[in-house]
Amino acid sequence: MTEIKKIKPQKLSLLQLTKLARQKTLQNCLNGDWKTVKLGDVLYPMESKKPTGNSFGYIDIESIDNKQHIIKEAKIIEVSKVPSRASRSLKYGDTLFSMVRSYLENIAFIEKKIC
Repeated sequence: MTEIKKIKPQKLSLLQLTKLARQKTLQNCLNGDWKTVKLGDVLYPMESKKPTGNSFGYIDIESIDNKQHIIKEAKIIEVSKVPSRASRSLKYGDTLFSMVRSYLENIAFIEKKIC
């Protein structure tokens, strides 16, 4: 029997255990004081605003430390070179998360003035 054939059943078993653990974790969260709600019921809408002035702080995925969940450093770019997607303003207390490649956990809590 090849090594791969020996490993395959173990891999399937681990995948099943992982799936079961995630389901139990979710069930445990929902059994307490947790409720299932729509995000729109608990979040404020994002404010869209085009940058003004000469330059501003731009945060992209590379700006986020996905281990400490902080903004490492905003990039200062000229308003004339602003990407069209740069239209969301941030303020203290906001939580920023990437909707692209979410498994990378690019999430940051805004704890201070960005720039």
